[in-house]
Order: sequence, then C-alpha cells, then structure tokens
Amino acid sequence: MDFLRKHLEKLILGLALIALLASIALLLRSLAKTRTDVAAMATEVQDAANGGGDIEPLDPVADLPDPVAVLTDPKVKFETLPAEGTPPLRGSLYEPVDYIFCYNEACNKLIPYAADKCPFCGTEQPPKKDGGPTSSDRDDDGIPNHVEQKYPFLNPDNDKDALQDQDQDGFLNVEEFKAGTDMESPTSFPPLGNLLRIGKLVDKPLPIMLKKINRNNSDDPALWNITVQTYDAAKKNWRSRLTGVGKTVDGYTIRSASFEESTATPPAKPTGAIVIAAEAGGEPYTLKEGTPTNDHDQYVQLGYLLSRNAQYLSKGGVRPYVNKIGETLTLTHGREPNLVTEKYQIESIAADAVTILRTEPAAAADTDPIRIKAAPFNPKKDFMPQATGGAGMGMGMEGMMQPGMMQMQGVEGADPANMMPAGRNP
Repeated sequence: MDFLRKHLEKLILGLALIALLASIALLLRSLAKTRTDVAAMATEVQDAANGGGDIEPLDPVADLPDPVAVLTDPKVKFETLPAEGTPPLRGSLYEPVDYIFCYNEACNKLIPYAADKCPFCGTEQPPKKDGGPTSSDRDDDGIPNHVEQKYPFLNPDNDKDALQDQDQDGFLNVEEFKAGTDMESPTSFPPLGNLLRIGKLVDKPLPIMLKKINRNNSDDPALWNITVQTYDAAKKNWRSRLTGVGKTVDGYTIRSASFEESTATPPAKPTGAIVIAAEAGGEPYTLKEGTPTNDHDQYVQLGYLLSRNAQYLSKGGVRPYVNKIGETLTLTHGREPNLVTEKYQIESIAADAVTILRTEPAAAADTDPIRIKAAPFNPKKDFMPQATGGAGMGMGMEGMMQPGMMQMQGVEGADPANMMPAGRNP
C-alpha cells in the first residue's frame, strides 16, 4: 500500500511539471507574437508619418505617354529658360531653391530664402531684397549676406564689421570685397592709389621770393644787386641768394627789375619788383619785395592713409602731399622684404574728384592702365569704428595737415604754410 502511494505521488508531480513547462512555452510564444505585432504597428505608424507606404510601380504601357507622339504634337508647349531680365525661376528644375540662415542666431538653421518665418523656431525673418541672397545685404554695409556668412569675422546683421581691417593690410574689409582681393591675406590688397583722399584745393607759393633790390647808385637795372630767397626742400629752410638781371637761380631766370613809385600820401619808399620765368617754360611771374607769389598752377592737397585707425591721425597716420597736374606720386606699403612701391601721375584735379594714373608697375600689354578717382576725405567711412566713441574722427583733413603734422616730401609734398620764411606771413 505504501509502495503504490509513493508511485502515485511521483506521477502527479511529473504531470504538474509537464503542465508548468507547457504554460511557459505558451507564454513565450505569446510574447514573441506581441513583439512582432508591436514592431509592425511601429512601422505602419512611421510610414503614415512619412506620407504613406510604398509607391505602386507604374505600368509602362498604360501610364506613360508615347514620347514620339508628345514631341511631334504641335499642341504641346514646353517651358524654356527665362529671358534675360525676367525674374529667376526659383525652385524650378532650372534653378534650385535658395536657402539662408535663420535670423535667430540661437537657431541659425538653413531655411528657404522665401520663408517669412523659421519653420524650426518660428522667428519672423527680415524683409527680403530684390535679387535674392546673392545680392541682398541685410545690414547695408556693402558686403552681401552670402559673403558675410562665409567668414567668422563677418556678420550679416553688423554693419560695423565691413569697416574693420581683418588682415591689417591697410584696406577695410568692404574695400577688399569690392576690389576682389583676399580679406584674410595681408599680401593681397587693391592698388595703393585707392588709399588717397582729397583734402582741398590750395594755392602753392613759389619757392622763390624777392627780398630787396639795391640800385648801387645807378639807374641801369643791369647793375642792380638783387637779393632773393629760395626754399631748400632738402634742408627745409630758406636761404638768401645774391643775383641780378639775366641770371638764373634755382630754375628761375630774372628777366627784368624795376621800382614802383608809391601813390600814398605822404609817399612811401618805392617798392622793388622783378619779373622771373621758369626755365621749363610757362607764364612769367612778377615778384614784389617781401611778398610771396603763388604758382599759376592749381594744386590739390591729398592724404595717403597709412593707418585706418583714427587714433593715429595726429601721429603720422596720414601722409600729406601737395601736387599739380602732371606730377608723380610715389606710394609705398609695408616694409622690406615685403615693401610694395607704386607710382601714379595726376591727370585731373577738381574739388570733388582727382584722377590718377598708375605708371609703375606698368600695365600689361593687353590691359588698360589703372585709373583711380580719389574721393574726398570722409572720416566716417575711411576709418575703423572706435570702441571708445571715435576719438579723432571729427578731425578734418585740414586739421590733420597742420604744419606740425606735415611730412615734407620736397617741393612735391611741402606744406604751403611751411614754405614761408620765418617772420613772414603768406
């Protein structure tokens, strides 16, 4: 009896174990099916979010027209490229959609150019200008948006960066952009004549003055002793020279000498005068004792911008010149071994424009020589903005060219005021 009971218990225990294993198998199968169903549902949801499922293949016979019939059908009209001057076909097969960066710097994602709002952050975009991104300039600084977006030192919403000099070569970023030179290379810059600015038209005194005439107790001018003063450009001073009628002093020939009687009451001492003519030719000049005489030619005061920092205006930041038509200007840039030298001839002079022609280096045989129109001095455009409020920016060209700031360049660059002998006024 005990033996039978023990075998029955083992049989019941075995059946229970088999039932447990079967339940586990069913549970695992159910779990696997659930996972498959969930994956299928996820794929269906993703397809729905992306716009649907697979595209059914086209029936090449039933769905596509006969190409020969289409090409030969006179009723079918084909689009052509837009004529010159018509708006571009943005977004067409001929021209893809243009993109710009979102105006919001925190977003800064690429969005369609025509978008009024950023689809990512919802920021309102600035009004667009005609011509698209290739010509639009949001900050009106002279450099288009698409160019400013290429450089880390430029910002299409900052109009001050165009007036900076990134490569420190003396030319502002906007000047290099317009000239097509590299804004990041100190050895790539426009012709140096572009750094000339017009100060004002000036009357330049002759470098010779009549000091006095001694009659030597004779009425014959050929026997008179004539003392003149000539300006030594190298030593920057005046020196007295004793001469006479018919003689030549520093390129000027004395043609005649005379005395003008005074018409004042009571009569004053007669005033001596001489007539001189330049050896190079031209209209003669009449010099009176102690009175400077201006050159017949019109001169212009020019400033060569050595520095674009307004703080250096009074410290040699502008090299002044005083020149007339036909004279040559020699401009230099940098230092050895990278010293650049260019020579220009002044072709025309006006109050608002001076035309110069580059003579060295000479133009290639198949190209036109470089001509530049120097513009009037403009401190707001000619110098980099100053973080401290622009000290010195209000100083005009006249202020920068005071005698103490002048760098004498011989007669070519001499300040007319500095050419007067001590104690005499022009």
